[in-house]
Amino acid sequence: MIRLFYIEWIKLRKYRAFQILTVLYFLIVVVVTSSGMFFLEYLKSKGAEFKGIDPTILPIYQFPYLWQHLVFVAARLKILLAFLIILSITNEVSYKTLRQNIIDGMTRTEFILSKLSMVFVLSLINTLLVFVIGLVTGLIYSDHTDLAAVFGNMDYLGAFFLNVFSFLVFTLLISLIIKRTGVVIIFLGMYSVIIEPIVALILSNAPFVPPFYAKLVPFLPRQAITNLLPNPFSQYILQEMQNYISFRDVAIAGGEMLLFIGLIFLLLRRKGNV
Repeated sequence: MIRLFYIEWIKLRKYRAFQILTVLYFLIVVVVTSSGMFFLEYLKSKGAEFKGIDPTILPIYQFPYLWQHLVFVAARLKILLAFLIILSITNEVSYKTLRQNIIDGMTRTEFILSKLSMVFVLSLINTLLVFVIGLVTGLIYSDHTDLAAVFGNMDYLGAFFLNVFSFLVFTLLISLIIKRTGVVIIFLGMYSVIIEPIVALILSNAPFVPPFYAKLVPFLPRQAITNLLPNPFSQYILQEMQNYISFRDVAIAGGEMLLFIGLIFLLLRRKGNV
């Protein structure tokens, strides 16, 4: 697997768009996730209040709660990582390097594993980066820095890794099916913002749809991935929130991630896809 990752790294490391998007993504993650207190202080300086409460006392960087705040925000940014996967796959197709890899002796399985290894490494680095940001910001702003507080709620980091990895695998699958950069990006955007939300709305609320089908909504790809990380900020506007990682949500997302991988293998093994 290390050899396959190294092969993939060699192909991408000098690709200018890959370099720019990678640096841009990690820079955005650092800035967005670590600047929350500056944003709250800015709101306070402008006289903003939340039901009469000073915004700077919101515990967004307090251990152990900061982990659920950070991963929720960082997960919203993973679309930039998806662009890296899209470019990686569509370039293989455009320049026919996918076919050349097979001709040169790389099996279809090895080709898929090389892509999955890149997805895994990107997801792992992303998770480690959020962990480091959490440690630094928490040690600066948190009132509780004992080990139990610092390492409490670490399951959110595991769910974050699965969230990112599953989404990138889904992106990999869509890229292999559509094969055109612009079309893949447009489809992913439309699917996430329009298509799946409409399907979920119909299944949940349409009078002509039997109630049973509402139970299928958590199994829709976007919904399954999103459900891994509940919105922690709703509690600050006095809304009910889920303050734990649900085993059911992990099982659904993990199962769908394995399904995506299985479909990728099936797709690449068909003649005409290389």
